[in-house]
Amino acid sequence: MKLIVSTHAKLLALDLDRHYQLANCRVLSTGHHYGIALLPQNTGSKYAFLAKHNDRVLTRYEGGSNFVVSDSVKFAGHVGYVHQIAYVNGGIYIANTERNSVVFQGLSVDVYHEYHFYGKHDDFNHVNSVFPCGESVAVLLHNRGRAPSEIIVLDHARNRGFVPKKRIELKHWGCHNVFFDAGHLYYNASQDGRFVVVDLHSKRIVRTLRFPGHTKGLAASDTLLIIGYSEHAVREARASTKGYLAVVDRMSLDVLAIVDLNIEAPTGNVNEIRLLSPPDQAHVGRRCAAGMLESFSLASRFPLHPHLMRWSRRLRRVKRVGS
Repeated sequence: MKLIVSTHAKLLALDLDRHYQLANCRVLSTGHHYGIALLPQNTGSKYAFLAKHNDRVLTRYEGGSNFVVSDSVKFAGHVGYVHQIAYVNGGIYIANTERNSVVFQGLSVDVYHEYHFYGKHDDFNHVNSVFPCGESVAVLLHNRGRAPSEIIVLDHARNRGFVPKKRIELKHWGCHNVFFDAGHLYYNASQDGRFVVVDLHSKRIVRTLRFPGHTKGLAASDTLLIIGYSEHAVREARASTKGYLAVVDRMSLDVLAIVDLNIEAPTGNVNEIRLLSPPDQAHVGRRCAAGMLESFSLASRFPLHPHLMRWSRRLRRVKRVGS
């Protein structure tokens, strides 16, 4: 199994053996890294991906057993404090955290779309995760303790940009990562150190896994889930904390192995995980359709911030008009 992992201190290329133990760990770059977008292999290299190291460019890596920097991609618009990224449809979906928006940017910068949540242009909702699926993209809003986290599903087309369609209120606060398949929705309730599985038919939480730390980072194969967790720490100290990966059976949700990434020194808080082999299903939805999702709430009736209440009412009106 091959993975790329970004932390607050490093970008790592990992190989796990058949028992899911660490067989090889290579540091590709040092410093704070976050989003990783997997690219199609059309240059002769076995794997290619983009990694976010700063808020000016994305670095392109190519290789098989070894990876080299081959190019860079500039951000086309005003972006900042970028979190998760994903590549599909000839472009990159970007969680543009500083601007409270989701961005789609063509890889050759032939198209640029941006949607600001709740009309805000600062880090109001802490937009942190994107999961493209068909002609839609699911975006996770952390909400910074004002309300439980939420997922907004937007339709997207290159000729018209983003249109918000659905909204899912989560039960937990301070969440990261969103992934769904034909029957389930998955997310990290980071603040509580939990990984959460929601049945999309009953719209109920059917399983939670608890880890000793802050859960962030999620990859998925046909049979496995890879979940990141790290020591709880204030943001300024996260480059020197310990990070781990949990390998989980996707069917039974049994934890099969814990991978310690702190070989010689603390590796920093885990931010992102992408599977290279087998293919990562949590990067872009290959076996899903956004039509599987409906607007619903897992939360108790916490009072919503007025901006969230107005936007929720607007979504309900749109749904009634379109029905």
